[in-house]
Amino acid sequence: MSDLKQLRLTCKQLQPLVNEQLFRTVAIHITVNSIKKSVDMLQFLATRTTVLQDARELVLCSLSPAHDPQYYGPSYVRVGDEWVLEQEPAIPAEAQSATKQVAGCLRDALRSFRCLTTIRWFPVQRDSKEVQTAVIEALASLPTLKNLHLDITNWKAPLPVDNLKDLEEISISGACSNDETMDNIGRMIARSPELRSLKVPHYRNYGPSLGKARSLYQLLEYCDPVVSLRLRHLSLHCALVRLDHITLPHLRNLTSLELIGVYDPFNAETCFGYRRSQDSTEAMLEAQKVGSSTEDIWKAFATAGARLEELKHDSAPRSLLKYLSSYSGLKSLDITPTHFDSASLSDAAATEFFSTSLKSHAQTLETLKISPPFEGKWCFNSFNSTLLSRCTKLKHLHISITSSKLATYSEDAGACDVDDSKQSTLHDLVNLAAESMLRLETLTVDPANLESLREELCGNPAMSHFARATRKMAENMYHFRAQPPIKRLPTLFVGKKKVFTEDKNSDGEGLRYYDQNPTIDEYEDW
Repeated sequence: MSDLKQLRLTCKQLQPLVNEQLFRTVAIHITVNSIKKSVDMLQFLATRTTVLQDARELVLCSLSPAHDPQYYGPSYVRVGDEWVLEQEPAIPAEAQSATKQVAGCLRDALRSFRCLTTIRWFPVQRDSKEVQTAVIEALASLPTLKNLHLDITNWKAPLPVDNLKDLEEISISGACSNDETMDNIGRMIARSPELRSLKVPHYRNYGPSLGKARSLYQLLEYCDPVVSLRLRHLSLHCALVRLDHITLPHLRNLTSLELIGVYDPFNAETCFGYRRSQDSTEAMLEAQKVGSSTEDIWKAFATAGARLEELKHDSAPRSLLKYLSSYSGLKSLDITPTHFDSASLSDAAATEFFSTSLKSHAQTLETLKISPPFEGKWCFNSFNSTLLSRCTKLKHLHISITSSKLATYSEDAGACDVDDSKQSTLHDLVNLAAESMLRLETLTVDPANLESLREELCGNPAMSHFARATRKMAENMYHFRAQPPIKRLPTLFVGKKKVFTEDKNSDGEGLRYYDQNPTIDEYEDW
């Protein structure tokens, strides 16, 4: 008996530690394959209030007993001489009955997670409107909820997310064209004065934005104009952005900004040189009220006084380059210099970037990624090599290589032929990185498209070029020997899959790389 008593006391003392480790993150995923188990679990949670009191994060996936994870939707089948869309399989009677049980106990089950701080919700197409509404109502009752991650693609109706408040992090993913849904999200943001992070990575369906829909205005229009938010991180993809007296006050404390695919209502061009037809005049005028060009965005942002530490952007307007030159302290920069109509404009921007913008942050940058769509001065070259060598605190560098500056080796003697250079530019880059950037952990090199293919409408020539260039870069590394006195090499990534690490069995002729996956044909993916 004494041993049993000691065992019970030991278990009682271990319980808080075990619960915190085992049940810190809980996932609920109801499918047609787990009906009884899932319903029993929800009913148990609905009648207990302390069983999962140590849970801090809840992941909600399918909440429908009719959801079959192996079924991807109806397909066309051949019937006689016609292709006919097959009917969806009938919902099993057991699943229909379980759906009512789930709707009846889900709200109370979710309310049992009283100490949750993070919710991640990924609804599926089979989830009912009643169940989705119950989820939001339950979340609104959780007193410690601070971080909310929602996928709104399969929402059956505009849900009352505006009942949620006092959040610190909001992330919205999925396509949505319902203005009422986005308005409710805007009200939720307004009820979260301590909001620090706002991410809307996939803000719209295909096609241009119209009116205020899918804009920064729509997200911030309900916020108090006097007591502004103190956002630290903002991420927007494919949205209208205008910085003025309504939106700018909420961005003055930003330290991290991600703007991808900003829709310019004054220009019919899209990212990476593709074009679309102009919107109607009326729609364009409406969009211009809540949107502006990237040039104007950065002019306005410079007046806010915000000093970014992290920036990811798919454009390089002159105003951005000037903004980057105006201060120091950037730690992470991910830039894709698109929207240039010619090589001369692109090269001029690259010259200004390396000469002034990058120079201001050379002593603080830890991550630098430059992904030009076309070859030119944005790629590694003799001009920017000296400027890059000053970035001595870099831990991660990602840059493109001009394909014509790679060495071509003969199969027999291993001799190489490179125009205007004694050795491969890729070799120069690796030697520079290993010698000047002593903290560098990873170096990634990618090909950029040929300038001669800028106006090419077909993608086949570009894909062929990427395949050849990637193969050539890998071949160059097989012949690489580090220059003395280099004593360590960063991990090297070539293209999407090639990984090179320092060869521990290098001979006395200098350090070299070992291909971690020599059997992978990288260029077959292009």
